[in-house]
Amino acid sequence: MSESDVARHSTKGKPRAICIGGKVLKLSSEPNQPIIDVKQLPPISAVCLQLATINRFNGATTEPYSVAQHSCFVASLIFATRPDLELPALLHDLPEIVYGDIVTGVKHSVGMVLTRFTEQIDNLVLNHYLGRFGFRYPLPEADHAAIKTADEFALVYEAQSLLPVGSRPSDSPENWPATPQEIQSPFVCQPRQEACQNMIDRIKLAISRVPK
Repeated sequence: MSESDVARHSTKGKPRAICIGGKVLKLSSEPNQPIIDVKQLPPISAVCLQLATINRFNGATTEPYSVAQHSCFVASLIFATRPDLELPALLHDLPEIVYGDIVTGVKHSVGMVLTRFTEQIDNLVLNHYLGRFGFRYPLPEADHAAIKTADEFALVYEAQSLLPVGSRPSDSPENWPATPQEIQSPFVCQPRQEACQNMIDRIKLAISRVPK
């Protein structure tokens, strides 16, 4: 019995639906069928509101800090060196509207079954939203690496500023990507509506910069 057979058997008769941006979408576990129907995905404004509600680090921060705010931070980092990647950097965590903010330790522990699932969702969701602007996911290796570098820097910066003492990068530096020695500037966590609007505005600005 394959892993997909096990998955279908274990969920037989159980509801497979998820609310995304106020819309209910059914998840499919049928072979040779996409997990979600991307035509049913909501507009970007609804997506931004959901990302402004999902907390980073599985909610373990000392103050609420959303994926929407993180996305804008990563876009700001990448814009300094690769302005052509601003939009894909800004939307790199968009698939979390489906599977949430899975913390790094869980991703590494669960392994390939989770990885295959998230990769399928990533391809479907990111191609749906980025495809209309000329991007194709997965991105070219060099572009992906550039965004990944910015994302890892943001991860450590946010963790150092927002996680409780005892779980910050400076407490266990061997477990975190390399970053500058001193990270001291604290974050100002934004309320949900503000984080949502900031992300929408940033997306509009990034779209206006995409070559026609």
